[in-house]
Amino acid sequence: MDFSVAIYNGKNIPYNLNEKLLGMTILERQIKIAEMTLGAKEVIVVDENTNRDFSGKWIFVNGAFFIHPLAVQQQYLESNEDRFEKGGMFGFCDAEKYKDEIAEFLKNGVFPERISTFTDHGYRILLDAPEKRKVLTKALFYAMRKPVDGIIARSLNKAVSFFLTEHFFIPLHFTPNMVTITAIVMGVLSGFVAFGGTYWHLVIATFLAQFASILDGSDGETARLMFRMSKFGKWLDSVGDSFVNTSLSLGLGYGIARYFAANPYQSAIQPYLETWPIWIAWLCTAINWYHNFVSYFDVIVVRKTTDIFAFVFWFEKKERVRTVDLSKPVYGKISFFDFLKYLSRRDCYLFIYFILALIGPMALLFGYVITAVFVIPVFFLTTIHIYFGIIKKMHKA
Repeated sequence: MDFSVAIYNGKNIPYNLNEKLLGMTILERQIKIAEMTLGAKEVIVVDENTNRDFSGKWIFVNGAFFIHPLAVQQQYLESNEDRFEKGGMFGFCDAEKYKDEIAEFLKNGVFPERISTFTDHGYRILLDAPEKRKVLTKALFYAMRKPVDGIIARSLNKAVSFFLTEHFFIPLHFTPNMVTITAIVMGVLSGFVAFGGTYWHLVIATFLAQFASILDGSDGETARLMFRMSKFGKWLDSVGDSFVNTSLSLGLGYGIARYFAANPYQSAIQPYLETWPIWIAWLCTAINWYHNFVSYFDVIVVRKTTDIFAFVFWFEKKERVRTVDLSKPVYGKISFFDFLKYLSRRDCYLFIYFILALIGPMALLFGYVITAVFVIPVFFLTTIHIYFGIIKKMHKA
């Protein structure tokens, strides 16, 4: 449905919209939300001096009033009803039906109370005092959490990546791709460090990989907060992760083997300690790239999209994102299958690698063997997906 957005920035605005918030002015952020998130066909800034005839569907919003855009999309745009937020700072209506009320909005920055119709869930923040800036900043970051975030990402990585994004990457004008490349370089470097084969080489390598995983969250946060999302950025992120995984896997495999070669373990299993890690490294690398090529083929050829994150196995739910209600917890209960899947995700196993490396190379080798146990089912699932998720779909098409 086509609609336009009018953002009020007149004399009755409760806050200076030219102040910056996370790298752009508050007014610029509202305009970007309207253009890029809501998809408005026209966005204008209005005040008491605006003189024009409005026709068609319009969203009118006081520039200091923030409503989460996902809530706007589902609750208002899809229903096609005329709706006015209690308090008068937001309205979605057929402009020709409410000419007098729109005139009052342009004069005062709020709609008259007599036409108020609702107050819905989701965060609504009126930026009318300096302390509200912190509230809004926190809410913007909170809204970027996803149900599919891994266990470590939820409890640790997000806290660090949010801090880096807010206080480092955005103030220093990093682009999302610059953050991604920084994460890739750090992750690939971890594999070369691990190859050194000493205790401290392995500890430093796994720490670098864990920190790269944290940065892997900052690039997406920077992109969404600065409205600089791109298909190239998504592919760079995904393919870069694969190169990081390859470097770390091979580096750890050879590094662990070199450690036990230099520090013999007086046992009958000593010969295996010098060979098993290398075999596991190549096994994990081969399965990782096998899965990558199958998923890339699925996304590009079968689903006919350039969104690399569109891939799911044939038995998974197609939509696994939060809908609207930000008043509810982002992270709900997870199934046993989801729990196992989360354990196999990068944020989890990279953190476990670091902890095991601190304990010692034998503990790290144990974790490395467990990794192989997880990737073998991935091989079989990917192979089965070729038939059920690709061949069958292509035959139907």
